[in-house]
This record gives sequence, C-alpha cells and structure tokens, in this order.
Amino acid sequence: MDLLKKYYAAITALFVFIIYFSTMAPSVLQIDTGELAAAQALPGIAHPTDTLCLRCWDGYFH
Repeated sequence: MDLLKKYYAAITALFVFIIYFSTMAPSVLQIDTGELAAAQALPGIAHPTDTLCLRCWDGYFH
C-alpha cells in the first residue's frame, strides 16, 4: 500500500498521458487552419471565449 501511495502521482500522470497521446491528432487538421493562420498573422484571438454568450444575449433581445 505504501508503494501505491508513493507512485500514485506518477501512475496517474502516465495514464493521463497515454489517453492524451492516443486521442491526439496526427497533424494539423483542416477545420481551423485558415482561421488560426489569420489569428497568428494579425493581432487577434482565433476563438473568442464569449461568442456563445453574445449570441444568447443578442437572441434574448430580438
């Protein structure tokens, strides 16, 4: 039991890394390539975090 407590963080990190690595995309996907390239070239954010909130707020008043 002491051995498990001692290496619990390492075992958990290894498990999480295996799950992450198995679900990782093999390369850059074609979905957001243009948007991400434009955000990199210009000072901007590729995916604004409040887009959904603004849509809901706008839909509430129309």
